[in-house]
Amino acid sequence: KKIDDSPRKIVCSCSIL
Repeated sequence: KKIDDSPRKIVCSCSIL
């Protein structure tokens, strides 16, 4: 897991929600 991917993963999670 990369710190740069952290913010992007959060955005993906919001999309799924």
